[in-house]
Amino acid sequence: MKLKSVHEEEWVARLAAPRTHLIVRLMNFPFRFFAPEGWDTGDVALTDHLVYLAVRGRCRVMLAGQERAIRAGDIYWANPGTRIRLFRVAGETQPQLYRFRFSLIEGGRSLRLPWDYRLCQVGPEALDWARQWVEESEHPGVYSQPRMKSLAILFSLAVFEGFRDGEEPSGCRLSREMCANLTDWVMQHSSRRFKPSDLASRCGLSPDYFSRLFRRSFRISPRAWILKQRLRYASGMLAESDQSVSAIAGDLGYEDLYLFSRQFKKEFGLSPRAWRKSHRTS
Repeated sequence: MKLKSVHEEEWVARLAAPRTHLIVRLMNFPFRFFAPEGWDTGDVALTDHLVYLAVRGRCRVMLAGQERAIRAGDIYWANPGTRIRLFRVAGETQPQLYRFRFSLIEGGRSLRLPWDYRLCQVGPEALDWARQWVEESEHPGVYSQPRMKSLAILFSLAVFEGFRDGEEPSGCRLSREMCANLTDWVMQHSSRRFKPSDLASRCGLSPDYFSRLFRRSFRISPRAWILKQRLRYASGMLAESDQSVSAIAGDLGYEDLYLFSRQFKKEFGLSPRAWRKSHRTS
């Protein structure tokens, strides 16, 4: 199949276009992968895009004859036709990876990005979208072309931001530990109406300085992020519990059910009841 290179800005538009088709290869791709002792892909060149995102642990990749480490928070994206070799060194902590293998087809041509490969650390947004893409792909009957393309767009945008900011000093962002701590804390206290200053205090930083670091780390304001976390929690409760919509809204501290429904629909494109119906499996 012929290959055509597109720039990162074009990639998202081509991915969203009705005439292009996202083809996910093999069963259960994308999926969680725990690399066993002695894992080695060998020197291969695939006809698909191959993406590995390290969630924890560590593995290695050979790039242009040089060995590089892939650690938690790192992403490796190889274009179709790029020769790659990934492997695990004995004695290192077993890595957990999210693995994506796919093609984007337009008019009989496979689209590729204008570089052979990229390796860098990505922010929490990319990790969140990758996790959601993996989780939804693991449930039979949920997969749909529009939904997978939507997740691929959001994931790509977050990854490209990581590529562009790869040279930014680490001190200009919140640490991965702080980001994980904040996410866990907010989700564990879902009924609390957090303010950005609460998050700043949690990190031991002044509100203004925290806000600057937070925006560089999460790509949105602290206030918008807090709302997203609460609504994501609500989406999970709607899909997995039998609580009424009003009870879930109440658990999250909403006194106005209309406000909750309006914010939920703005975030997910469906009302809470429609979301529950579309995510219930038989």
